This record gives sequence, C-alpha cells and structure tokens, in this order.
Amino acid sequence: MKDERNVRNHRAEGARWRPAALLLAAVLIAVSVPFFGKSVFAADPDRVNVFLPCSLTVDSSGIEMQDKQNVVVDLYRVAYLTPYEGYDTYRWELTSAFPDLPKDYLPEYTDRDGWKEKTEELASLILGTAPQNQTQWNPTEGGGRADDGSFKDISEYSGQSEDQPDSTSYKITGVNLGKPVENIPSGFYVIIARGSNITEYVSTHESDASDPEYMTSTVTLATSEKYTYQFAAEMVAVPTKIIEDGEANTANTVPWQYNPTVVLKPEIRGRGGTLAIVKNLDLYEYRKKEVGDNPRDIKDNATFVFEVTAYENERSYEANATPIYHNFVTITYNDESGSKTALVEDLPVGAFVVVQEVYSGRSYTGTVEEQTAVINPNEQAQVDFKNTYDKRQGGGGSFVNNFKYVEYDDNTTGWDANRVDDNSTESEVVTPFISSK
Repeated sequence: MKDERNVRNHRAEGARWRPAALLLAAVLIAVSVPFFGKSVFAADPDRVNVFLPCSLTVDSSGIEMQDKQNVVVDLYRVAYLTPYEGYDTYRWELTSAFPDLPKDYLPEYTDRDGWKEKTEELASLILGTAPQNQTQWNPTEGGGRADDGSFKDISEYSGQSEDQPDSTSYKITGVNLGKPVENIPSGFYVIIARGSNITEYVSTHESDASDPEYMTSTVTLATSEKYTYQFAAEMVAVPTKIIEDGEANTANTVPWQYNPTVVLKPEIRGRGGTLAIVKNLDLYEYRKKEVGDNPRDIKDNATFVFEVTAYENERSYEANATPIYHNFVTITYNDESGSKTALVEDLPVGAFVVVQEVYSGRSYTGTVEEQTAVINPNEQAQVDFKNTYDKRQGGGGSFVNNFKYVEYDDNTTGWDANRVDDNSTESEVVTPFISSK
C-alpha cells in the first residue's frame, strides 16, 4: 500500500516539474520576519505531504495571564492546495466562501506588504464593514461571511483525499489561546482573535504615527478589567516552515511544521474608567454698563480650570510616585448659572485621581479646592465643585491646548494643537494619551 506520507511524484507519464521555490505563508507580521516568495508547492515526498491533516496552536504575547481566558481565536480556511494539471506541483486556490474572487487571487509571487494586503481584504470579507455611524460591530451586522453560511463548522470535516482536493471553507471558533486545534485540513487560515465576553468585537482602527506597522484599518477587540487588546487579522499556511530570516521555500533545510504555533502580538491600551468633573455655579452675575441713556448687561465668561493628576493607585500617590496621567480641564459659563460636567474618559482602571480647581476667575470663590476619586470598571467616578459669586466684577477666561502626534498629508509627523475653551461640551470629551504596552 502506498505510504500515506508520500505524495505523488508523477501525475502522469511525461509529467513535468515546475520550479521548486515557493512561499508558504505570510505569518506573524507582529512578531517575526514574514515569509514571502512564491506560493506554489513542489511535490517533494522527503519534505511534505500536502494533504496530511495538521494542527495549529495560536497564542499571544503581552497579555496578562489572568486576561487570557477572555481571548479566544476563530480560524477560517480561505485557501486550499490543488495540483497544477500536467505538473508535479500545487497551487493555492480560494475556498468556496469566495465565489466572487478569482481562483488565482493569491499570487505566486509577493512580499510582506502584499500578504498583508491580501490578509486584510479577506478578513474584511469575513468580518464585514462598519455599519453607518458605527465604529464597532458584530460581523453579522456588517454583512460579514463569518456566520452567513459561507463557512462550514470543522466538525463536518471527515478527511482529505489526495485525488480530490477539498475546497470546502471550514471555520473553527472559540478556541482558547495556547490550545492546539487538531486534525484540520491543510490550507491557508485567517486568524481572528476576539474577546469571549463581547459580541461587537470588530472595530475600525484610526491609526496614528505611534501605531505598530502591522495594525490594519479593521481590528478585533478583547477586553479585561484593566485593558483593551486590539488584534490585526493574520494569515498562516499549514503545513509551513518557520524560520527567523530569509525566505521559506522547498530548498530550505528547515523542516516542515505540521503542528506550528503562531504567536500574535496585540496592541494594548489601558481601559477606562470615566471621571466626571461636575461644576455647580449658584449665581451668574451680569455687569451693568451705562451707554448714554441705554444701560446694558455685559456678559463676562465665568471660567474654571481643573488640574487632573492620576496615579497608578493610592499607595503611589501617598509615596509621591510619578503620575501616570496629567492634564487640565476647563469649564466655562457665558450666560447663566447651573451645573455643567466635563468628562475625562479611558483613565486606567484602579487609578487614584486628584482633581484641583486651580483657576476660578475674578468673580467667583470655590467652596472646595481638591477632590479625589478611584477609577473602577464599568462605572463613572465623580468629583463635585461648587462656586459662589463674590460680588467682584470682572471677566476672566482660559483655554486648553490638546496636543496629538499626527502624520500629515506630506508624510511628515508632528504635534498638532487643538484649542478648547470648554470641555463640558459633548464634542470636547477628554481622552488621555494611552501608550502601547
């Protein structure tokens, strides 16, 4: 009986060989040099049986151990191997989930950027696009193919035949990080990491100059108590070759991997916590100005400035440690008294925040100068300040410059300032700078 680990050496009498070098996968943009080159398999019984069932393990670096239970992985088989007619070589063709794309969609030759582009295009078809006026959605809301019947569950896979390549689109969903997925058909798989505790896990990604280069315009999300993890879709071929540098092809001496492990590297952002700074002004006073026989009221802005300083926790504050966040927030009244609120969003959970009123103009006196709060998940912390009119007349004003590091149209980068006169308006919610971990 023919050994199941051998592939055909000759498809027919007189069959010819195609050139042997080939690319297997554009993998791990986040953590290693991607493989690039030619995407055609040469039949080589000493190296690979392209129809042997494989396994795949997906893990992630940078995620705290207690958070890994919140992250699962979905695998979508998007391409399969099929023989070149009359040759002892194989090529990748898209599976049945993409009838509107050409079969030679995956090029024979491409580079890292080329594979990234193909990965993003296929992931967008699987996950869909943002519905109108939304930046975060469930794939079913965005017209994605993840759950519309385009992909069969892997439980329907019953094995592969060398004579009849399996073009079926399979999906494997909800796999825990670090757990091997056994007995899957060879092929190209799009890897989607997501939160197990959220349904709207797809998000548009507004890139800026500080973002990792592997991030794409669409990302998937996972959340924990302290962090939000953003993942770019990845694509991997199994079997594959995993090398540190150079090109993966059949000429390399690196052994074929039927059970590879892929390590994803998410972008990690501190998760908020919102702080509400509530200002109560019990009286707004007009100035009278005599203009001939027509006296009129003069409206002087009543402006209040708050210094917001956050520490990792209360112990850090008491130890006079370096703050993890510092900013100024302004609230302005220009015609009447009442209550106004400025929001500071996405403060790290557990942070100890000190808020001081550092400016109240000429005409108003504060009843409290400092308030503190602790940022907790899924709730809004609040500090309250009250001012009274002290009968001194005169205007006052302030503004806050918000700086953002941006990339300009001419590909240069720099800090861009946005002047804000009143953070209590809906459009001027303060979002702290959150660094990647």
